[in-house]
Amino acid sequence: MEFTAIEFRGDTDLVIGDFSRGTLLSTLQIEYPPFYKFWRSDPVFNAADIPKFQETLRIYADSLGYYRADINSTIEEQTLVYTIKKNSPLLVDTIEIDDEYRAIIPLKEGEIFTTAKFKASKSKIKRYLNESAHPKFLFGAKATVDTDLYKADAIFHVEKKEVCFIGATTIEGNGAIDKEIIEEQIRYKEGEAFNIINIEETYQNIYNLSIYGYILVEPLLEQNSTTVPIHIKLQEGKTKEIKFGAGFSTDDGIRGSAGWKSRNFFGNLKTMEVILRGSERGFELENRFTDPLVTLPLAGRVVFENSLKLSDLSYESYDEQKLEDIISFRKDLWHIRHTLGLMFEYSLVDSKIEGDHTDGNYLLNSWFYKGLVDKRDSLLDAKNGYLLSFYSEKSAPWLWSDMDYLKMIAEGRYLITYSDFTTAVKAKIGTVSEEVPIFKRFFAGGAFSNRGYQYEKFGETDAKGTPYGGLTLIDSAIEARYALMNDFSMVLFWDSTMLHNEIYNFSGELSHSYGIGMRYSTPIGPLRVDVGRPTEVADYVFHFGIGQTF
Repeated sequence: MEFTAIEFRGDTDLVIGDFSRGTLLSTLQIEYPPFYKFWRSDPVFNAADIPKFQETLRIYADSLGYYRADINSTIEEQTLVYTIKKNSPLLVDTIEIDDEYRAIIPLKEGEIFTTAKFKASKSKIKRYLNESAHPKFLFGAKATVDTDLYKADAIFHVEKKEVCFIGATTIEGNGAIDKEIIEEQIRYKEGEAFNIINIEETYQNIYNLSIYGYILVEPLLEQNSTTVPIHIKLQEGKTKEIKFGAGFSTDDGIRGSAGWKSRNFFGNLKTMEVILRGSERGFELENRFTDPLVTLPLAGRVVFENSLKLSDLSYESYDEQKLEDIISFRKDLWHIRHTLGLMFEYSLVDSKIEGDHTDGNYLLNSWFYKGLVDKRDSLLDAKNGYLLSFYSEKSAPWLWSDMDYLKMIAEGRYLITYSDFTTAVKAKIGTVSEEVPIFKRFFAGGAFSNRGYQYEKFGETDAKGTPYGGLTLIDSAIEARYALMNDFSMVLFWDSTMLHNEIYNFSGELSHSYGIGMRYSTPIGPLRVDVGRPTEVADYVFHFGIGQTF
């Protein structure tokens, strides 16, 4: 007999927890495919699985301290049902441990004994010793569970050796990277007290170079000495890759990309990338070269980047063919990522607005600056943190430019999560100092702006409905995100936007929209669906894409 479904009843958790459906399925190594993997079938169970699953659940309940749990199975049509009654948990009676370590272990007298807490306590003690200059020690731990007296006792024995200090470092296999570059990634110093955190940060820094397939940062503890030498062994991995991508969004329609990248182009971490992006709006071909080890007078070490782009794209208000070259220098200073550069643009613009006479060719040369502070906990799906950015772009005749203007954009984002509830806030303002052609104006509306409007459809339009854009922008949003179950979450949002045709005029009236959305977590970011409605018009707008809106 086969079963096509499994249920858990009784003392279970609704959404998350040790006895939630997702956790219990994971414990039984049962995986239902996500909806986007429609070609995969749901798992099927047979009679032989019933006692195996029951025994696995029994062992799992024991590991959580519920040694008296009742777990029973029944069959309802083609559904296998397990009913769980946890009963009283087994508590920790005594812990024998030195006072130095008692406060750092999660296992506590009078609390539920769990296998995870006992293992974590052992790990905490070892970690503490490795962080406090005692990497050499004798350690033993034992837990005794008495199911008759229904209690647990634990013993932790620790014997420290001498305080240890960092010794000399040897580097092997650095390949096409100068040894000095590897040494710059080291976060410990010879002669200082041993701390495993500095060893781990060294490993992470070398890993972040993204060229080594094998990395070993090994303290040599076997030697009979209080000095601990460090051996770094490296092996270069694959540094060249060809990548393809495809997707769809309501802003751009069907889109795709193809590219080639070398992450160690002629050595010392230089990168070269060529990528072609295409969508229903047109194409963009980019060649990007980066050298992260350029040294400049006064500025010191900076990251140099040159991006050469050729594009032919169609927007709501204009079509643009453009050749663009961006030369920039980047440096992290005072917890801010500073980018300063020059931008050279040659554009052929065809305006779609009735009566707009800004068509033609434009040679625009400008300098720009961007400051960025990004303290979010994830680039793809942030839950906590904040982002602050400022961008300025100055074009002038002394740069042999056809126009003279200053464009500025400032943006802030803040996210905070409590339990399953996330609040996210965004505010963006922008202005330009002169009347500029259509392709240098601000536009709003779409999946990443005011969601009560279609892409770039916010604001005043001509008789055909083509948006004018604006010279001053305020764009803000607030979201409430709630995690539901199985990687799904729900979003409520309120967007507010002002787009004004006058320079430096922030006194215009804000237009609002509100709506609801769903998110489904994937390895490349959340799959996003939003439905927005302006407060002034009874019209609903649908948005679809990948990634959070901010």
